Amino acid sequence: QFIERIWNASDKMFDKINQLAKQGINICIDTVLSGIEGEKELLHGLSRLNGLNTKMILVYCPLNILAQRVFQRNEQAIRENNLENIRSLIDVVRFADIYKPQKSKNDIIVGQISIKDIEYAYTPPKNSTDIEIKNYNEIKDILIKHFELIDKNFVNITSNINYDFIVDSSKRNPVECAENIYTNLNLSGNLSLEKNCIIKNIGGA
Repeated sequence: QFIERIWNASDKMFDKINQLAKQGINICIDTVLSGIEGEKELLHGLSRLNGLNTKMILVYCPLNILAQRVFQRNEQAIRENNLENIRSLIDVVRFADIYKPQKSKNDIIVGQISIKDIEYAYTPPKNSTDIEIKNYNEIKDILIKHFELIDKNFVNITSNINYDFIVDSSKRNPVECAENIYTNLNLSGNLSLEKNCIIKNIGGA
């Protein structure tokens, strides 16, 4: 029932996107894939946009930078007593849903991941409980096995999903990322955008 509710909500969102797009409004969906079900949900939603011009943009950020951003945001939330803004490292776990180790020379490399990156992201804080420490260690083991790092220091990684172009958010600030997306969409000839257009983020993460 839970999955069914999510899919129903997703259908409504994509139907709204379809309606707005047919009115000439450009839409940007910001989402994080969550395992096989998350990918199924996205592909199902995109199937409701038949006849529309769509582009898949992969926003990449290395694991260690992702973890660093989570740590910094949580520290700020604690300093400002905004505990509701504290974020879990679960999004970092989803890194394994989106990326995999390079298998073929034909695979397009998007970055690298190392044992040190995983250790940095999932070293338990000093005040962690036994259960939290166990969870951290389990996640570390999952990532090390997924990226086949048991006997390697680092591997090149490639995307699990097909995309039209990639933006590395570790090398650009949000404004620069938006400019890069704008430029690529215009160069693709897929969309006609106004320089100061408002990009609607519907149901985004």
